[in-house]
Amino acid sequence: MSKTPPNLTNLPPEVQAYVAAQTAELSELKQAFLGSSLGHATVQKRLKDEMASVDAALSAERTAHARAIQNRDTIIADLRLQLHGHNKHRFGSKSESR
Repeated sequence: MSKTPPNLTNLPPEVQAYVAAQTAELSELKQAFLGSSLGHATVQKRLKDEMASVDAALSAERTAHARAIQNRDTIIADLRLQLHGHNKHRFGSKSESR
């Protein structure tokens, strides 16, 4: 709700000049604020986009690590099975002992 400005013609010239200067400064400040607000919105959008790409990269890296761990666990299980077979062959019951 803006009030109507008082009749400036009834005021002394110094006051009229002061009010005009204040009005111009207020207009400049409004423009600067609007510009900075738009700048902040642009930066915020760019940061959100960067966050989304970083999240995607981290998700892909997590998936790759999980796959590597699963492959490693499979290799370990296979090697344990081979070791068990070799130990059974080496230390198992001998046919001569029967």
